Amino acid sequence: PTPIKLGIRARIITAMSKGILIVAHEANCSGIPELKSGFNCLLCNSSEDFLRAFDYCLSSPVQTLEIRKNAIATFEKYFDSDVASKRIVEFVEHNLS
Repeated sequence: PTPIKLGIRARIITAMSKGILIVAHEANCSGIPELKSGFNCLLCNSSEDFLRAFDYCLSSPVQTLEIRKNAIATFEKYFDSDVASKRIVEFVEHNLS
């Protein structure tokens, strides 16, 4: 976990695309505001939070499967290449005109 606000983390976006359960530090929300703890990932702020998150992963397989499905849906809505490329083109066109 990286507790530093660094911007978007490619490994988190990649994990979302594959439906891998994400347990990350809350600082990652500064670069990926689409992260919602308990919805498409588990966000933590302390070592105790991380321990609780891992315990939750082991004890709540149905809920973690839902989080994984939501991660894929979030990826498809915001980060899929078709969606992202349109947003980039719109940004460039708006800022160059």
